[in-house]
Amino acid sequence: MSAIRRLALPILPLVVCGLASAVLPGRAQQAADARFAFADTTLLRDTLGLRFERLFEFADSLELLPDTLRALSIRFGFPPYRLVEMADSMRVRVDSVGAVLERERYNPLANSGEQITEMQYTTGYTLGRSQNGWTNLLDTRFARNSLFFTQNTSVGLTRYTSGRFTTIRQERRATNQLDWLLSPTTSIGGRAVLGRFDTDDPAAVRPINDETNEFQSSLRTRLAPRPGIRSDLNLSAGYISEDRQQFIKRGFNGQLDGTASIERGDWLLNEWSGQIKSTFARLLPARTLVRQQTRDLSKDLRSTIALFSNAPVNFTSTLSLRNFAVEEPNDTGLVRERVNSNADLTAAVRAQLSDDHGITVSGALSHSDVPLGTADARSIGRGKSIDAELRSRLLSSAIEMRFSYGTGLTDQPAVTDSGGYREDRENRRLEGSASRPFLRGRLNTKLTGRISLDRSRYYSLGRYTSLPVPRDQAAQSYRVDASYTFSRDFTTATGLDVSRSRLVNLASSSVSSNSLTRTYRASWNWTYRLITGLTATQSNVLSANYPSYPFNEAGNRLVLEYNNTSTLNAALTPRFSMDLTHTARIQPSGGYVFNADDGLSYFRPSDEQQNYAILIRSSYNPTPRVSFTVEPRYGWTAREGTLNGVVVPQRRNENLTFSGSLVLNTPVGTHGRLTGSIVRQYSGNRDIGFTAGVPGESVRSGDDRWNANFQFTWEL
Repeated sequence: MSAIRRLALPILPLVVCGLASAVLPGRAQQAADARFAFADTTLLRDTLGLRFERLFEFADSLELLPDTLRALSIRFGFPPYRLVEMADSMRVRVDSVGAVLERERYNPLANSGEQITEMQYTTGYTLGRSQNGWTNLLDTRFARNSLFFTQNTSVGLTRYTSGRFTTIRQERRATNQLDWLLSPTTSIGGRAVLGRFDTDDPAAVRPINDETNEFQSSLRTRLAPRPGIRSDLNLSAGYISEDRQQFIKRGFNGQLDGTASIERGDWLLNEWSGQIKSTFARLLPARTLVRQQTRDLSKDLRSTIALFSNAPVNFTSTLSLRNFAVEEPNDTGLVRERVNSNADLTAAVRAQLSDDHGITVSGALSHSDVPLGTADARSIGRGKSIDAELRSRLLSSAIEMRFSYGTGLTDQPAVTDSGGYREDRENRRLEGSASRPFLRGRLNTKLTGRISLDRSRYYSLGRYTSLPVPRDQAAQSYRVDASYTFSRDFTTATGLDVSRSRLVNLASSSVSSNSLTRTYRASWNWTYRLITGLTATQSNVLSANYPSYPFNEAGNRLVLEYNNTSTLNAALTPRFSMDLTHTARIQPSGGYVFNADDGLSYFRPSDEQQNYAILIRSSYNPTPRVSFTVEPRYGWTAREGTLNGVVVPQRRNENLTFSGSLVLNTPVGTHGRLTGSIVRQYSGNRDIGFTAGVPGESVRSGDDRWNANFQFTWEL
């Protein structure tokens, strides 16, 4: 069967149904602003009882990717608008909301005077072909007047089977903390952290029995001496003990951390946060059995200043300093110090003249000093950058432009004993886009253009001679998009992307790798709701990639590619749904042959890759507590090449995979819940290699696995 006939069979039913079906209500959510018309609207689907209205607008204002904001919303269980409100009220980044809520949950100063009795027990069992696991988690919170107690215990038992060997691994950890409120602003307490790790791994010389213990006393304060001024200060110190296979460590550690903020109306917000942690201990390496003194010291400081946050023109600046000095044994058992330091300063001025007009200018300075593979090798980097972003609206067109310029120096003075090298980088970026709706928003168009130039130079430090190749790299591209909504059931979009990139190696010994790559890519997508509960979606992409080498014309190539994905989504009943997806990918490629008669080079195909796959996904939910899913997938891959000018097969592969699962989520009584799944996965593979077009031996392989995972949770 030819490639065209093979591809036409799954597409024909979709096209016929799309032309013959009646138009019925229902369509995907459309973005009101033309700037978000081409965003991935599938991100707006409701899951876990959450809704994601204005997802793209929020992500745009927070300078986050939409899928990142959606993932944070799902992780913390809040819709985007609520997540942003909480981040603003707590004056933290959106991705820090969950960490702050969890930290405050165990802070006695945040639960002063509450009567709390909470206990949650979770047990789970995982059954696999070569691995079984049993986990137990206990989380307890208890508060009475001035007494606050928290306890977290986890016990895990895992059994691995490999051939004739069986390995048992046990991991246990318990954290117990008791706090006493001296006043609403001060508390004292103590904490004990006990950890055990045991395994009889046959690869180890002897069984591993690691033990860690940490006992600390703590002091917490939370002060607000004046309106707009607030500070949190935490101090802890205690004894640590570690018995590991590699070393034995005994000593003392201490930690001081806190936050402070000053707020003056709407014009000033200054926040500081920092942490200092130090450890003094005696270390006995198992390799040398010679006791050595060690000292670890880490410092972390962060400051943020915001001026006139709610004004049309505002300013923000962030300073971050980090320094970590850790002493640890190397492979010979000798203690060596490893120092890692980073410093970053960013500042931005934003002018929001109106809802449609705004400009942002930002800059950044950075410095880093980090160790490399050996004790003496280090990488010292310095960088600076400036960015300018403009947003405006002209008539009905939304215009965005951005320019960035950055430089960086990186020194690696000890790559070898003879020295190292310095890297000098410089990059420039300019991009812009204009989008405009037509026909009352039914037609949306967008034009995007980008240009960039990167420069890299290398200089010797010491007597180092193996310098990387200095190079310049330039790129330019433009893209045209258009989407049209024919009706509430039928939408379509097209796009054309043209790009050109050039790599120039300045060293004469590397000019043969200089390249010029031109890429053309056209796409067409459409979605059609055939009838209620049945939707067809198709994506088509055509691309041509022309890599050429000015000083090595024999390496010039042409890579063509066609991708097609056709999907039918059917909701047969409120409890039963089925998705059918067919994908096809055809990729011919080859080089060029010079014709001496006319002095021209002609394309000669040399190989072709074909990939086809069909996937059926069926989901049945007899009750909200039980669901069944079945996913069979069949794939076919073939590769053809040329032999003496004749097209011959080179390799053929067929594979079949099957996955079936049962998912359970049901309450047990008034305080318990049982969750889990049973999954069966089967895969079969058949591979045939060809020699001079003659098929060789057919190699078959397969795998059949079961996996079960159940968790039981009890809350008091």
